[in-house]
Amino acid sequence: MFKAWLFFFKGLRTNRSIKTTFFETAKTTEKPDAMHLSDESQRSHFCLDSPKPMDRLIINSPVLEIDGWFFDSFGQTAQSIWIEKEGVCYPVEPVRREDVKKTYSFVVDLWCGFRARLPLSLEFEKIELLALHRSGRKELLVSFQAKWSGLVEDIESQVRFGFDQPIAERIVTDAFWIEISGWCFDRGGNVAQAVWLRSSQHQIRAERRIRPDVKKDYPKLKDLGCGFFLFVPLTEEEQRYSLEAELLDGTIYPLKTFSARRFNRKEQEEQYARWLLEEAKFKEQDYLATICRDNQLAVHPFFSILVFYDQRWNVEDVYRLLSTCFSQFYSHWELWLCPYGTGSVFSIQSLEHRWPGAKQKIHFLEKTSTKAEALYWVLPLVQGDYVLLLDPSVQISKEALFVFALTINRYPDLLMAFSDEDSMDKSGKRSDPIFKPGWNPELLRSNNYIGQAAIYNTKAVWDRLRISPSLEGQEEWDLALRIGSFDCDKNEVVHVPRILFHRCGSKQAVGRNDREDKQRLVLETDCSRRGKDGVTIKKTEEGWHLRYATGPLSPLVSIIIPTRLPLPYVQTCIESILSKSTYRNFEILLVINGHSSLDQQQNAFLSEYCNLKQLRLLWYDQPFNYAAINNWAAKEANGKLLAFLNDDVEVISPDWIEEMAGHALRKEVGIVGAKLYYPTLTIQSDGMILWKDYRRFHGMSRELPGYLGLAKLCQNLTGVITACALMRRELFERIEGFDEEFAYNWNDLDLCLRLKERGYWTVWTPFAELIHYCSVSVGRESINKQQEWEKEKELFEKKWKEKFPSDSFYNPNLSDSAPFYRLGTTPWDIKAWGKEKKG
Repeated sequence: MFKAWLFFFKGLRTNRSIKTTFFETAKTTEKPDAMHLSDESQRSHFCLDSPKPMDRLIINSPVLEIDGWFFDSFGQTAQSIWIEKEGVCYPVEPVRREDVKKTYSFVVDLWCGFRARLPLSLEFEKIELLALHRSGRKELLVSFQAKWSGLVEDIESQVRFGFDQPIAERIVTDAFWIEISGWCFDRGGNVAQAVWLRSSQHQIRAERRIRPDVKKDYPKLKDLGCGFFLFVPLTEEEQRYSLEAELLDGTIYPLKTFSARRFNRKEQEEQYARWLLEEAKFKEQDYLATICRDNQLAVHPFFSILVFYDQRWNVEDVYRLLSTCFSQFYSHWELWLCPYGTGSVFSIQSLEHRWPGAKQKIHFLEKTSTKAEALYWVLPLVQGDYVLLLDPSVQISKEALFVFALTINRYPDLLMAFSDEDSMDKSGKRSDPIFKPGWNPELLRSNNYIGQAAIYNTKAVWDRLRISPSLEGQEEWDLALRIGSFDCDKNEVVHVPRILFHRCGSKQAVGRNDREDKQRLVLETDCSRRGKDGVTIKKTEEGWHLRYATGPLSPLVSIIIPTRLPLPYVQTCIESILSKSTYRNFEILLVINGHSSLDQQQNAFLSEYCNLKQLRLLWYDQPFNYAAINNWAAKEANGKLLAFLNDDVEVISPDWIEEMAGHALRKEVGIVGAKLYYPTLTIQSDGMILWKDYRRFHGMSRELPGYLGLAKLCQNLTGVITACALMRRELFERIEGFDEEFAYNWNDLDLCLRLKERGYWTVWTPFAELIHYCSVSVGRESINKQQEWEKEKELFEKKWKEKFPSDSFYNPNLSDSAPFYRLGTTPWDIKAWGKEKKG
């Protein structure tokens, strides 16, 4: 009975739906002679909601507010929690946290929250938050330094300003960029003419932002546009930055100075080492006990491990791989040694000496001339239900086959499964993890992101295998493209978000090869097999770019632009389409909403453009509703393809229509999105991550490739924004257009999910680029309609949360908050294993 309850309590840590700013396992500072508790019972569940974690904090208030929550593995609060600052102890106030209780378990104490107000001085002081367990053990939860800036309420200052972030004087982060945001105006209530960030390498002008919240605190503010924001790309070398406001009279006023850098190589390795330690502790306590009970599996699949090697690999390289095979917890497997070229030939005696019992596991294929030929000859001989295609450049983790066996039990129609991977040197040190997206056919055609870290259904391999000596070195990529397809059911190709494969030292990385000619042939063969003629295949620095032809007739594209005529944005938008677009068979439907209040300049603009052959003016007299406007305009369109465009975008890529239309005309594709930038050419939108609050690489510089090159590779995503999106008209009509219940927000993601529900893929391409000036046409009055936006958010979650609880294109081992694609605080094993046991 006790064990049953213990497993129940362990499940407390499997849910992380609360959005937190910080999570860590507490560090022990003192362990008195008390009753011994297991590591599990000593585990602390702790979150610091505010302040945001930094080594050093500098804030614009003499009082620091600290909020968070804490409970142990039995759901109990600490015996006491307190703050120590410069030798002085400050008690904290207990707080009811119904959100925590609801998220984690009904057994969690409702009063697990805490709050404190701490006085600060103008000098840095060390602050420690500590907890005393009911067992008598004291723990240090978090430690940092903080001071008061002394800037707030400076009556004599000619400028009023505040910062959302950064609040620290020095920033060291694992992100590749940081956001700087705040507000500023002079004593007369006039907003600054400009806000600049300056350093030895940068001089960046901040974008303006509407700040109605500041207006509430400062009624004399004359313009809601007092806010500013910008993004700063970081390097490993620390830079000093100064933020300055340029006032209306030309005066330059210093606002803040700080320094920032991103993690260096050593810090990244240390971060990953801590992550691995957390994962290892969990496996020893919970995971391995379940592995030992593999006889409880309903199905025991048999695996055939095929090891291919030639003269590049010496005996020790092969031995190292074989050692990881013989270390498997799962016992239902065989191994085939498949030498080719001038690879070494092993005797069973040499292997039996190292691994007693090897005779029952290992088989030998006669040497062949190529790897492709070896694969062709070995497949009829294997006994396995599933095969692994490996060479000595990789090793497999000891639980790999068991995890794949679990996956097969869950997905009996499985054709292919692949996992994450990292690097391992000869001493066993691990680094450079690759946490991959889920099954992503478009990305696989841009880059072989799966590599060797996969298993394949043996029958599917045999049915679809086509031996081609000209593809030497790219067999796995060709095979993955043959087995996986856009028509695959979600249960046929599965991503396992665990690191089950390790790349070895300086050898060839998994899935990488410099022989462009063979990679190009793989893609040409794939296009031919899919019946895609006229595809232009180009090599890029990050991978490959496939441009699909629009056909000889170049179908008409109807570009729908809802607008309230915010000049000069809409004028820039129209002129950039007309002057830069190389695809000429298009019409522009300018849908004017609220035309009764047009001024003289707007009427002059309409008079100038109303006679253009490619431009049609439509008048929509109803209240603003983005979904309804586009639905109405689509009925007026003549094109086979519909392009939805905001009136505050500007074309950068002249071939943006060809790029997007080529994808949209493919039968398996539902909608295509573009890459949008702020005027500073930092990324504004590059597709959505479902249930996250931000875009993927939001704020990153245009030049940066992003995690795994994803910012510069064409791929499938859950959603794209319709500030620039394109799809087939007949498909738009089939799903009855946008859902008009989403008047302001969520309408684009709702459209993408309805397409996904019907089996269509959303494609995002980085090769269609536009500047987005961010929803100018919605109007400033809509900023105050926060309640309507929240209402739409609740409606969206009610509609889709149960059907799509997570985003398969974003790895759950990565960070839950922006900036994304950083290493998460908690391994997915810990978050999900309890659910798997129950499932």
